[in-house]
Amino acid sequence: MYSFEGNFRSLPQVSLGGRSKEEKYNKASLLHKAQVERLKRENARKELRSTILLQSTVRSFLVRKKVKQEFRELFDQMRGSNFDHNKLGYVIRQLCFFFDRKTDPERLVWLCQNILKSSNVDWQKVCSSHLMSQVMVLCCRYLLSNTSTSAAIPLRMLETQMKKFLATESDENLKLKHSSYIWRRIIRDGNFFLCLLEVFKKKVPLDIEAPSGVNNRNPQLALAASLLDIMKQPLIFAKHLIESQQKSHFDKFTDNEKIQQSQTIDFILGHFCSDFLCNTMTHQIYSYILPMLSRSLDFPVNPLLSFVERNINMKNNLRKNIHFLSSLILLVKPSFDSISNKSAFLAIIQWLVPTIPRCGNVGSSMHDIDDSSDEDEDEEMEVAGCEWDIPQSQLANDCLEFLTSSDFIKYFVKQEVAESQVITTFCEISFHLIAKMRIPVHTNRFLYTLAFSPNFLKHLWTSIIHSRSKTRNSMMSLSSIRALLDGCHMTEASMHDLVIRLVTFSSMLSHNLLSLHDVDFYAGPSSSHGLFPMDEIIRITTTLRDVCLCCVKIILPETRTHLLDYDVREVYHCLSTGKLLRFAAPPVLGNRPLDVTTAALCFKVCSRLLNQLHTRHTRRAFAKDDIWLSSAITIGDDRSKYLSSNWRRRKLRNENIAAHMADPSDEDLPITITEARQLSVLTNLPFVVPFQTRVQIFTTMLSQDRQSRESNRDVLLHDAGFNDTSTVIRVTVRRDFLYEDAFNDLSEHNAPDLRRVLRVAFVNQAGASEAGYGEGVTREFLQQIVRTAFDPKRGLFQLVGESGLYPNPYASRLFENYQQHFRFLGRLLGKILYEGMQVELPFAAFFLSKLLRHKNSDVDINHLQSLDPDFYRNLMFLRSYEGDVANLDLDFTVVDDRFGETSVTELIPNGRNISVTNDNRVRYIHLLANYKLNVQMRAACDAFREGLSAVVPIEWLRMFDHREFQTLLSGAEASIDVMDMKNNAVFSGGYTSDHGVVQLFWEVLSEFTEADKRKLLLFVTSCSRPPLLGFKEMHPPFCIHNGGEADRLPTSSTCLNLLRLPQYDTAEQMKEKLLYCLNSESGFELS
Repeated sequence: MYSFEGNFRSLPQVSLGGRSKEEKYNKASLLHKAQVERLKRENARKELRSTILLQSTVRSFLVRKKVKQEFRELFDQMRGSNFDHNKLGYVIRQLCFFFDRKTDPERLVWLCQNILKSSNVDWQKVCSSHLMSQVMVLCCRYLLSNTSTSAAIPLRMLETQMKKFLATESDENLKLKHSSYIWRRIIRDGNFFLCLLEVFKKKVPLDIEAPSGVNNRNPQLALAASLLDIMKQPLIFAKHLIESQQKSHFDKFTDNEKIQQSQTIDFILGHFCSDFLCNTMTHQIYSYILPMLSRSLDFPVNPLLSFVERNINMKNNLRKNIHFLSSLILLVKPSFDSISNKSAFLAIIQWLVPTIPRCGNVGSSMHDIDDSSDEDEDEEMEVAGCEWDIPQSQLANDCLEFLTSSDFIKYFVKQEVAESQVITTFCEISFHLIAKMRIPVHTNRFLYTLAFSPNFLKHLWTSIIHSRSKTRNSMMSLSSIRALLDGCHMTEASMHDLVIRLVTFSSMLSHNLLSLHDVDFYAGPSSSHGLFPMDEIIRITTTLRDVCLCCVKIILPETRTHLLDYDVREVYHCLSTGKLLRFAAPPVLGNRPLDVTTAALCFKVCSRLLNQLHTRHTRRAFAKDDIWLSSAITIGDDRSKYLSSNWRRRKLRNENIAAHMADPSDEDLPITITEARQLSVLTNLPFVVPFQTRVQIFTTMLSQDRQSRESNRDVLLHDAGFNDTSTVIRVTVRRDFLYEDAFNDLSEHNAPDLRRVLRVAFVNQAGASEAGYGEGVTREFLQQIVRTAFDPKRGLFQLVGESGLYPNPYASRLFENYQQHFRFLGRLLGKILYEGMQVELPFAAFFLSKLLRHKNSDVDINHLQSLDPDFYRNLMFLRSYEGDVANLDLDFTVVDDRFGETSVTELIPNGRNISVTNDNRVRYIHLLANYKLNVQMRAACDAFREGLSAVVPIEWLRMFDHREFQTLLSGAEASIDVMDMKNNAVFSGGYTSDHGVVQLFWEVLSEFTEADKRKLLLFVTSCSRPPLLGFKEMHPPFCIHNGGEADRLPTSSTCLNLLRLPQYDTAEQMKEKLLYCLNSESGFELS
């Protein structure tokens, strides 16, 4: 375009900078460019340095190789018959310079031969201690890498020249200094102990054994003796250093020299432990080396133990394994009395005892930890890698035998245990044996010695109560028990210390209580066998109660911030059955104060002890009943119904569905955290829940079970085309032969399931069928058959004094099929419970305890008092008899008087010829009590329990102790609440709650004494005690029926809980008529 300025075209705009202003002045790009260029220069310099270093390394290697070859050739030239031994120093320096373990072993052997031949050479002039120590190092390396060749010359070199060279210095200070230097060099650079161990493996036979005689120190093989002597040299030198420190002239050494000597001692002992004792145990070490070292007077046992104790928690080469523990035991076992620092040895045992593995024949029984035989194994035993290695199972057995040996018990366990460190040590050992190895207390002498040590138990409990711990967040110091119960997050060390003490204390005291008589238990410290006073027992009880509930919360947390790797149903199953929780991998715990497995273990042992204490309390209360209750777990009325339903269905889930006609919805039963908690407590610690709540749960389960069976059964049978009448058990009984007909018609063959509906028809004395049918007649039948069957005159049960009913030990003489009779009686009692009825049967306390046992029905001697108080007192007198029991002319037999026939039964084999003495009288007492309580009536009790469990699951009944079970069966010893009866009564025959006769009745009943009220209740319901949950739970309800004109007497129908009350005009007339009927004891004539 033409320009008006005269330019016919525009000139181009050219930037002389070559880039835009924005790019030119960008600070970030300039810095990046400078950084890249700087890195390039730095990499170039590194490449140059690496190249120079690599080239110099290669050149130096080639030069050294060439020079070594030249010296090697020169060395070979000097090897000849005319070798001058004065040139040994020069030859030694040459060999030390060019020695290679692959090409020069023969040259080393030649040198060692010439050194051994030069006996007259002055070594101080020929070579220095540095060169000689280097030769010894080469010998050790030769032995370590050439075990297949001859080792005689290097061994001879180490054996002779080592002693000779160490004795060349005349000055004591100089000698110790040079010897320390040589030994440190030989042990460190030559792997001294490892090379000797390797030679022992390859050169010494596996079956070598140490000589049996104490004074006979000669070994079976010269090579073994030579190796042992060489191995002892550094240990002897270490002992020499220790002895020099104890001498008077030790003060002449400087501080640096003293420190150097102490470091040398630790250096030698440290390598001896790490290279030898911690190494895999071989047959040669086990059978020869360690036994011979333990007999040696030069072996430093006490310094070795002190060294190991100082280095337990330090980072060093000491390996924590079973081999180290076994080696120390073999070294210490023969010289218990020479151990000066026993606390050091106990600390070492505490540190190493967790390394003892669990094997098949160790802790096979799990009475104290796992009553059920758990199929899971903690860990598999490590299989011996070589033929010369000792199996770990053998080492584990040896360690356990050592812990149970009489010497260990004498010198360590039966000493003063008041020191906190000793208590901690014993707790660590006990915890591993009980929790990890699952060894029952009664099978291990170490454990049961501690269990029967009152001093240890008292100090252990004191340490638990007064232990302090720090929290993870604030590091505040507070009571460990309180921190656990409050959910504070303690440090791992504090939590571990508290748990091992709780587990140990609970296990030990639990085992102690098994053999502690009630007399000694309640006497406390005033008795020679007593432990704690009653106030301390109460403190133990409340503490363990809270700890158990806390463990349940930890195992089953309400809110889970992390996904835990376990099923809630599996956890509940383990807690309810007593099995230990085991996981393939530890669950993610978040901020919980204690891991699940440890909490489950703590819960198991603490709950067992708590149950034992509660059993003592039920026999003889040592505190108020409310100490067992806890506000930490509450089950409301609405929750109890839901819990009852799920527990009942869960119980039936594993049973025969066809037999029980269970609900099809039972196929998959989810369980919540809250439900699992409550069920775990009810199955393990039911006494922490109020009795009324448990009764509500029990009655609800029975009611739901009855309703479920009736409704579901009818539907299923109708759909299958069966007549619904087949679901009812129909029997016809003669009143004169009530028991006989019932035993036949309700046998297991004719009525396998007594939970079905029962309908009874009576036949009178004339042979005619009586009118009446339905639930009322059934209840009358059950009441009458119970009174007839359990009547002592029948011979199946006995009633002696105030002991209560219990199976007749001699029932087998009266009934050939007595076990079937007791099984029938058990089913009958179960039917009474299942139908929600109450009968006044005063059973003996020991018999009810036998029914509620978990496995077998056996009980201990403490229950004998409820069977025969006089016999129990006589046995206790015999136990404390201060004279000579042999003068009483007792033997291990018992005399039975069976219906006039006298028989003698031996308590033990050949008991007739074994006299009772002061030494065996305790065994005699327990055997006699066991015979009276268990042996005589075991078959009867087992049959009765089997029949009872066929109707009502024993698991449900275990919610109650024997006192509560009696209350559940017969009603509570509580006063009758007239207002409660009035509010829940019903009326018929024209009567209403506002009727004048009814109002008059309540007025008269309020004026009755408590005894008369009970007589009235017995008259109407056949039970003098009110229902446990009040008259609202009475079925059928208490009913007042119009009894006609005033000239008649009141009558009742106990099968319907019905009172026929005539229309009396005045209160005086009604009271007179009622009292006449109640005091006449007429029974069913007025019914």
